[in-house]
Amino acid sequence: ELQRELEEKSAEADSARTEIEKRRADLALRSKDEQMRLGEAEAMQREALERKRRVMGPEHPNTLNAMASLADILAGEGRLEEAEILQRQTLEVRRRVIGVDNPYTSLSRYSLARYAALRGRREEALSWLREALDHGLDQGSADLAPLRADVRFEALVAEGSRRAERAGAK
Repeated sequence: ELQRELEEKSAEADSARTEIEKRRADLALRSKDEQMRLGEAEAMQREALERKRRVMGPEHPNTLNAMASLADILAGEGRLEEAEILQRQTLEVRRRVIGVDNPYTSLSRYSLARYAALRGRREEALSWLREALDHGLDQGSADLAPLRADVRFEALVAEGSRRAERAGAK
């Protein structure tokens, strides 16, 4: 009977190993598919950005939106340094062209907060988030998981909620 139990346990372990190997293979395939999709998305977004620069000009809001979208695609690919450089360029032009308090300008700040958080630069991420909230970011759109455990993050979000309530009461 002990032999039969050992054989059953061994068969269960083999089955579990096989399932784990299948899941790993599926994950690797999905990861490759996602990388290919992101690569295709990047190429298409770069093409759209160049077309908008030519047709609308480098400071047109649609061109700036295309730059921000490309930065997010780069971040999705894990190319955070490139994403940050492009988003900083977008932010600078947005500040000048559409204003410091425009919601799209705040979205650039928010994106920079996300990129900093993903790179483990907590203080910088909180600083960008503070600036985004100070200039009208809808905190409902905030997705800064690496910062959520930080009490300062919660304080910033709570402060933004109070500010929004006061503005709504006016």
